[in-house]
Amino acid sequence: MKIVLVIIFCFVTGGFGQNDIQQEMLNRHNTVRTKHQVGTLKTSADLVRRAQLCARDYAGRNKIDHKCTQKNGAGENLGWSMDSRGSPNPQTATRQAFEGWYNEHRNYDYKNGRSGNGGVTGHFTQQVWKSSTEMGCAWADNRGQKSSVVVCLYSPPGNYQGQYTKNVYPPK
Repeated sequence: MKIVLVIIFCFVTGGFGQNDIQQEMLNRHNTVRTKHQVGTLKTSADLVRRAQLCARDYAGRNKIDHKCTQKNGAGENLGWSMDSRGSPNPQTATRQAFEGWYNEHRNYDYKNGRSGNGGVTGHFTQQVWKSSTEMGCAWADNRGQKSSVVVCLYSPPGNYQGQYTKNVYPPK
């Protein structure tokens, strides 16, 4: 009697998993936070878990509407990307989301603590909000819609009216 052993190897597409997403986003956030003279963020396992639940929720509904109940009051940045060839991979989606959020700094008036040109600034200000100390990020895709969602949650949340000039500093 012969025994045949079959070994099956499973690979994650691109080899870039949720832990890699979190670490990449943490590194990117802390690079710009240092540039903007605020403290670094730390990973919160709870925020990562909740970000994963929210990313799956938004991807499953193919809608990013800030209505995920799992965020429980955390600050939230959302990114959505689509590609006619298929769902954008995690590396591409997270890079595009981060850069899109950060590029809002071009609209921000540091002296007055608001948009200087009417453009969006809220994603950027949450990224560098001084009093936020923890974060968790995740990615999910909707292959049927050829789209993917990136979610970052922050605690304590930022973007409080009247607090911008105390929490968002110009780059050095």
